[in-house]
Amino acid sequence: MQKFNSLYEFKEWANKYNIKYSESYEYSSTVSKGQVISYSYKENDIVAPDAVIYVKVSLGKAITIPSFIGKTKTEAQNTCNSLGIRCSFKNGTYTNYNKNTVYAQSRNNGTKVASGSTITLTLSLGIPTTWKLAILQNELSIGNADATINSLKGAFANRYPGVTFTFKKVKDNAYNSGLVSPTSPTKVGASIKQGQTYTINIVSN
Repeated sequence: MQKFNSLYEFKEWANKYNIKYSESYEYSSTVSKGQVISYSYKENDIVAPDAVIYVKVSLGKAITIPSFIGKTKTEAQNTCNSLGIRCSFKNGTYTNYNKNTVYAQSRNNGTKVASGSTITLTLSLGIPTTWKLAILQNELSIGNADATINSLKGAFANRYPGVTFTFKKVKDNAYNSGLVSPTSPTKVGASIKQGQTYTINIVSN
């Protein structure tokens, strides 16, 4: 067994002489990430042809993931930079946190990771607004359910941003096509909230 200056150098030597080896990884506060902590054989030891050399490789200093919940995107990025980890951001939904504030993280608070690891942080779209559903007379096309649905889709997109509506056509001979059905789960005057989905039944005869 000779002296090696790097893991790469060791692997070249082992592969050249068909020597088997097994790698394991652990954190180290003294050995840099990617460097060898120890070999199961010492320098100048004789290595048998069927032997396996066990190599411990450093993951670098262990970094403890903090809680990012409630931090703004800028604050979270600064924390990641100071810790030496990567932050990946994605937009979530409406929550009780202000817009662009972290409300979920992919790695739990207290988790140990290596330098350069990535954590995904989910940002709030903001505190949801609640409205009372209103449907104007000129948004209904009497006798044409499809026209009513298209009209309401456009009107609601502007009037209730962040709210999802699904429209279902139902049969009801007692009412004209294109009107909101009395069986609709969501009716005029109902409370609707950003981040939620509501179904409206439209008569189609």
